[in-house]
Amino acid sequence: MQSIFDQAQEVAALLSIKLAKRSYREGAVWLCGFPLAHLDKHLRTLVEKHNRPVALCEEFVKNRGTATSKPTFERRVVRILTPGTLIDESFINPYVNNYLLAISNLKDETVGLAWIDISTGEFSSLETSLAALSDHLVRIGPREVVLDASLRESVTDPVKKALIEENALISYVVSRHTSGIRDVNNQIEIEDCEEISEREGESIALLTTYIRERLLEHTPNSLRYSRDETIDRMQIDAHTLKALEIKENLADGGTSGSLMSTVKRTVTSSGTRLLSKWLCKFMSV
Repeated sequence: MQSIFDQAQEVAALLSIKLAKRSYREGAVWLCGFPLAHLDKHLRTLVEKHNRPVALCEEFVKNRGTATSKPTFERRVVRILTPGTLIDESFINPYVNNYLLAISNLKDETVGLAWIDISTGEFSSLETSLAALSDHLVRIGPREVVLDASLRESVTDPVKKALIEENALISYVVSRHTSGIRDVNNQIEIEDCEEISEREGESIALLTTYIRERLLEHTPNSLRYSRDETIDRMQIDAHTLKALEIKENLADGGTSGSLMSTVKRTVTSSGTRLLSKWLCKFMSV
């Protein structure tokens, strides 16, 4: 795998690999690269550690050729890796769900939230107030948050300010909101979806649009919906949830000494993420 020109300088610095420079008649060219066997290791570094999107390209036969001509090939992007759209088990932290969260634009002091762990298919939504947004961010713990592209240059939007305060990774997408539950191109269908509010519908549209644009050929055909309810739950704010060390300790942010590490007896990574979900389901805002 090889990078050239200015991108090579950036990639070499992020991956701590050797940067080379070759001189040609037209000028100098920066180069860096690594063996294909190290791809997973470096993808994890770029996506998880540095929060960089990475486009994966594959080669396809364009023309099989004939007895007198060679076959020709074309390359195209088959998937774009981002922290919230990881579906590879080797990349995902077994202790926490890898949530991708979409938030609709603020209207009448309310917003819609829609979030999914693509690796497990868990998908939920709710409508909440701006005042309660920070508590929901702590409870859900998204790896990536999607906003409407209209907010990209905004410095005053309250929702964006709340995300920055929580050090959330923000991505943007052009909304394709429609009045129905089905995705605009019928590529994603929301199954078992109860009646949702307008704000939730807007956030779901943002979420499905972003998933389709990033996963491309790996986009799921359908998502199973589960409404997020807070009835009969203990109500805990964001600061208390952290102070109780439910999922991680306060000292270094690790799991050692937390309630999660004490009760964990799971065998698989997906089981560990499900346990983490249950702990926060009954100890949530």
